[in-house]
Amino acid sequence: MTKQTNLPALHASKQLLEALGARKEVVGKTMFKLSPGAEGILRLLVKTSGKTIRKFLDDLASIVRTADASGTFAITRQIEDGVRRSYSISQDSKELFMELAQKYDVSRDVLVENAIYFLAEEIAKNFLSPEERIQKAKIIVEAIDRMTAIFDEDEVFQARGKLSAMGDKDFEECHEMLMYVEALYQASSAFSEYIKRKEQECRVKN
Repeated sequence: MTKQTNLPALHASKQLLEALGARKEVVGKTMFKLSPGAEGILRLLVKTSGKTIRKFLDDLASIVRTADASGTFAITRQIEDGVRRSYSISQDSKELFMELAQKYDVSRDVLVENAIYFLAEEIAKNFLSPEERIQKAKIIVEAIDRMTAIFDEDEVFQARGKLSAMGDKDFEECHEMLMYVEALYQASSAFSEYIKRKEQECRVKN
C-alpha cells in the first residue's frame, strides 16, 4: 500500500529549508552616508516599488552590476553633505557594493549615491506622459488593425471556412492556432479602452 503524504503538515518554512541544506540568506545592517537628494530618491523609489529597503537595495545592487558589465554605469557625483543612516541589507548586496566601490576607487557611500541617481535617471528615461502613452498605444492599435484587416479579407475567410468544413483532423491543430489571431481583436479593443482612459486623464489634468 502506498503511503500517503500528509499534505496539511507540509510547511516549507525558511528555517526548515535552511536546515535541509538550502542556502541561508544572511541579512544584516550597514551604514550609508547619502546626500539629502539621494536619500529622498531612495525613499520615494522604495515606496513606489512596494518593496522593503532591503529588497530594494538587493535590486539596486543587481541593476548596478548589470550596468557595470554593460559599461553604462559611471561615477558622476560626489557627496558634499549627507547623513549617515543604518539600512537593512543582504550580505551579498553589501559585498557587491564594496566590490564595485573598490573597482571604481570610491567609497561605498559614493558608489551607492551614484547607483541611486543612475537608477532614477534610467526610470526617468523610460517614463511616458499620458500623451506619450496614447501615442505609443495608437501605434500598436494601428499595427493590430492592419493584421486583422488582412485576416478579414474574403479570400482568407473563405479558405478558413472551406478547410474547417472538410473535417480534416490534420487541420484541427492549425485551426486551433487561429485562436491566437482572433485574440488580436480582443487586444485591439483593450488598447482602445486604454487610450480612452489616458485621454480622460489628459482632460482632467488640463
